[in-house]
Amino acid sequence: LSNLDATRTLTSVAGVATGSTYNGTHTLSGTANGRTFSMTVATDANLSYDATGALVAGAWTVVRTTATIATTVANGIVILTVDDGSNGTIDHTWTFPTAQLDAAAG
Repeated sequence: LSNLDATRTLTSVAGVATGSTYNGTHTLSGTANGRTFSMTVATDANLSYDATGALVAGAWTVVRTTATIATTVANGIVILTVDDGSNGTIDHTWTFPTAQLDAAAG
């Protein structure tokens, strides 16, 4: 883990969490099974969470040498785009409800 520059802010009323935000960037690099990888994750806007910790809004980008993956969350919808080869052309787009993302995250 390198280039960590992130801020998490918790909002509370009378000591009870009512929401939070996250904004920042980090790079994760390593070697596994003889293969080297590196990716940089950066928020494009504050990620906002409700009192239960569920993601409600925000945008972030994951950059790898082989692809750029951008995610936007707003109004209960997640839009995920993939630029294979990181050449500026969107090759794949998926749209699904945030509840599906929450369920997949476990």
